[in-house]
Amino acid sequence: MENEGIKIDAITPQNEPLHGGNNPSMIMTAQEQTDFIKNNLGASICF
Repeated sequence: MENEGIKIDAITPQNEPLHGGNNPSMIMTAQEQTDFIKNNLGASICF
């Protein structure tokens, strides 16, 4: 994305959480989102 001039400042784990009308959709509880962000989307340190 950066090579195309698109800067990404933030992402979210899902769009419209808990909305059963989306298809395809998934449901993540607040705790599941917290765990996912902490363990999978958190900042990484590259050296």
